[in-house]
Amino acid sequence: MRKLLAVVAAASLFVACDKKDVGSPEAGSKGAEKAETAAAAKQAKADAPDAVARQYLEVGAKGDLAKIKDLVDPACAATKVGDVDAVKMLGARMTLTEATTKLDSEEGDRAKVGFVVKGSIEAKEGQTETDILGKPVQIKVSGLSMKGVTQSGSLALKKAGGRWVVTCPEAK
Repeated sequence: MRKLLAVVAAASLFVACDKKDVGSPEAGSKGAEKAETAAAAKQAKADAPDAVARQYLEVGAKGDLAKIKDLVDPACAATKVGDVDAVKMLGARMTLTEATTKLDSEEGDRAKVGFVVKGSIEAKEGQTETDILGKPVQIKVSGLSMKGVTQSGSLALKKAGGRWVVTCPEAK
């Protein structure tokens, strides 16, 4: 019996020595490669047009427009795109409960992303501008409170400096 146990122990030791140690450099480099590949895939997904559009909507809804400048084409910064008009209603910003985006098309360095935002609007004062008989008229509303608001639309994106940014809609 002792001989049998000794043979089993020796065989186990031989098999254990033959395998690469989990902490060996070879095992560590394979783990690092997998981690790098996963990180690169995660970064690529974060840099995708629909992810950039969702980030643009979420940051814009918070109202800190200084933080969206990296997500917007500099040529469009002074337009409704730079003001994140997509998350505003009657001049008031939405508090988002949900923002979904879907890549509608991508051709070269241009993309179109559809979006749906859901949330609420709480504002002391809301305003909008409309056109009545060819003249712009500003409409002001006091004490605006709306819940369950849904707004949808699409955003144009382009690749600038190797990354996607929200750009001005193309002229028709």
